[in-house]
Amino acid sequence: MNVRKKNNFRIADNIVAYSAVTNIRKAAEVYILPKGDKKVFISRKNAGFSRIVNEKEVAQLFKDNGYEVICTEELTYRQQVELFSSAACIVGASGAALTNVVYCNPETVFGCVIPRKYEFCIYSSIAHMVSCEELYLNAKVVRPGAAISAEQCRVDMDECRQYISRLDALMDH
Repeated sequence: MNVRKKNNFRIADNIVAYSAVTNIRKAAEVYILPKGDKKVFISRKNAGFSRIVNEKEVAQLFKDNGYEVICTEELTYRQQVELFSSAACIVGASGAALTNVVYCNPETVFGCVIPRKYEFCIYSSIAHMVSCEELYLNAKVVRPGAAISAEQCRVDMDECRQYISRLDALMDH
C-alpha cells in the first residue's frame, strides 16, 4: 500500500497474510517476553513529524495516568520487540512503530490514534491475528497534507480522558 500518494484506502489494501505474522513472530521469538503490566504511550516527538499537533498534551495525559512515554526510534529492534511483547497496553498515533503490534502477546490492549475517515485497518488486522484487545481513538484532521501520511490531526482532550478510562477497563476485565 502506498500512503505517500493521496489515494483512498480500501479495506482490501489492508489485508495481511496470517503466515506473514507467524513468520515474523517466529523469527523474533527469542526476544519475545511474557506479557507484563506496563502501560506505554508511543511518542513521535523525536520523529521529525508528529501526526498529532497536540501530542505534548496527549502524552502528558497518558503519563499522568500511569503510562510510560517512549520514542521507539531510540530503541533497538530487540528493545522494540521486548517492549511490545511485555506491555499490558500499547497506545500511539498511526505510524510505522505500531506495526510492532505483531510482537504483542494475547490479551494485550492495543490502541491507535487515527482519523476514523481513513478506514485504515492494517493495525487491527495484525492485532486481531495476535489476539489483542483493540481500541481506537478518532482524531480530527486539522492540517491536510499532499499525502495522507503528511496530514496532522488534533485529539480532543475530553475524548482522550474517556479513551484512557476505556483502555484501563479493557485491561481490568
